[in-house]
Amino acid sequence: MAFLVIEERGQKRHHPIAAARVSIGRAPDNDVVISDEKSSRHHLVIEQQGRSFLVRDLKSKNGSFIDGLRIQEQPLDFGDCVTIGNAKIFLETEESTAFETAAHTPLEPVSENAEDSVSGTMLTVHAADWREILGAFEGPARKPGVQEFLDAACQFAAKVIGNVRTGLFARDGGEFKVLAFRNFLSSRPLDEVPRDFQAKAARCLDSKAPILEKSDTAPARAYLPVSLHDESALLLYIEAESKSRDFSDADQQAVRAIVHPVAALAGLKTALGERILLKQEVARLERELDKLKEDLQRRIDLQTADLSKREASLGGQQLKHDYSSIIGRSAKMRDVFSMIDKVTDQAVPVLIIGESGTGKDLIAKALHENSRRAIAGQFVAENCAALPETLLESELFGYVKGAFTGADRDKVGLFETADNGTIFLDEIGETTPAFQAKLLRVLEDGIFRPVGSNKVKHANFRLVCATNRSLEEMVKAGKFRQDLYYRINVITIKLPPLRDRREDIPLLVEHFLNQAAVEAGEEPKRPSSGVMRAMMEYAWPGNVRELENEIKRMVALAHGDKVGVDGMSPALRGAASAVEMDADDDLPLKELVELVEKRRIDEVLKRTEGNKSKAAEILGLSRLGLRKKMERYGMSGADDL
Repeated sequence: MAFLVIEERGQKRHHPIAAARVSIGRAPDNDVVISDEKSSRHHLVIEQQGRSFLVRDLKSKNGSFIDGLRIQEQPLDFGDCVTIGNAKIFLETEESTAFETAAHTPLEPVSENAEDSVSGTMLTVHAADWREILGAFEGPARKPGVQEFLDAACQFAAKVIGNVRTGLFARDGGEFKVLAFRNFLSSRPLDEVPRDFQAKAARCLDSKAPILEKSDTAPARAYLPVSLHDESALLLYIEAESKSRDFSDADQQAVRAIVHPVAALAGLKTALGERILLKQEVARLERELDKLKEDLQRRIDLQTADLSKREASLGGQQLKHDYSSIIGRSAKMRDVFSMIDKVTDQAVPVLIIGESGTGKDLIAKALHENSRRAIAGQFVAENCAALPETLLESELFGYVKGAFTGADRDKVGLFETADNGTIFLDEIGETTPAFQAKLLRVLEDGIFRPVGSNKVKHANFRLVCATNRSLEEMVKAGKFRQDLYYRINVITIKLPPLRDRREDIPLLVEHFLNQAAVEAGEEPKRPSSGVMRAMMEYAWPGNVRELENEIKRMVALAHGDKVGVDGMSPALRGAASAVEMDADDDLPLKELVELVEKRRIDEVLKRTEGNKSKAAEILGLSRLGLRKKMERYGMSGADDL
């Protein structure tokens, strides 16, 4: 069973994951309550999806972090640590803690003289007592594996003697690890045993003699060796739960009697264990292999994102704001985020330049939502190419009743709506010179007059414009006012086309596949490696919007849990042919991305005639980043960087 280990204020506690969803936060109605002051009332959830786990932040104020990186939603692996303020939450399995099974600690057949391990004393036990002792193991005997026997031994010892806790330990090198236990307070018995436990346990096994101790300041304790062949390999530990509890002679005989069924079950290991353990190991490896196959795409995406993060860190970039809603971890996108960080709280106009489909509207929203204006005002947007000039003017400036036919009431314009907020004018290059003149007057002093009105209004807004055209060339051609160009182009943010940030493609593919799965109410589909290879090679003239539409098409035409060749558009199918894609090719995504990256680096180096500085610039990498990649792929010339 998987469970969570919560470390907070120097204390550690455990929460088994028994449901498909575990809620975590400061509110008392959560499954796991975190008291850290940076925890929101409902901070995050951890969801179990088959054999996988997912952590999802519930739009918390202070965020959730993995390896220092703020996350919104991502897969969670065993051993991962999610941080909320100073609180740490680990995803663990029994195998990753003090729990160990017989599969990890092989047992040998019992010695025929097992009773000699108890001080050489031959115990006289009635037949009825032996039937009761061995009867405790009747149920576990019918089950495969040895762990049930070990658990039964500890349970029986605790039941027969009463008011004690018991544990079976094995010596592993110089230390002891737990195999089974009963009545301990936590899942880590070694944290609760006496400080001198390791030394006394070793002395007990080395001498092959039991140790029984009692003092006025500590509970009674018994250390009993379990002899396998001629070696004492297991230790049975019994401790009274109170200082007033002592071991009577009858207790001591009953304690020693426990050694026999424990040794007997160890002997059964020879007959049952090897074959069963081998089958269990094969099954475990098969499950791990299945999980690796399922998680491979997400792992390579996360590795790519992590690599981009480290490269950005080496470049000294530290982002102040959260850009998880914008899918992209490449060096070029990190540069964009860094620029947004610098100008978010500035009042100056921003011009976003990028090809169609690159996500200029997302950048505009990020500028607003990360700024102080998000508290005081709204984000309003208008596509200047979608409306004729007269209608665009009415939308932006507003109008009064009777201004024109059909104006039966006053209408507030977008300039007024965006007061104290942000207005985003997309495709600004499609406006007419006449409209540009009216817009310029508004930008000069924030004053405008609604259509048909003789009264002026004032609005304080931040202007963000976007275009996929070269306004500079339009100015030279007399198609765009030069004074307006200078007014809106105080800060320029250039968005890279998708073909120049191919390392983001796996992240985008996973995002759109997950999005499609949510809309359809089903499990996310996976792309075949052949399809993924074609996507990595395709030029994407329509950029991210084209990729999104391509994913929607393939999901709609998919059969089973994969999107394949038959669902690709003719354009993408052409790219697939160009790279000699095999529909049945199962090349892992990590190897695929490495192959494409290596080929891309090689192509750029040839184009720049070996100029590595220029190649690094074209690839959007630092010189150090290019050298790291060349070293990783075994490419010559890396030492020259």
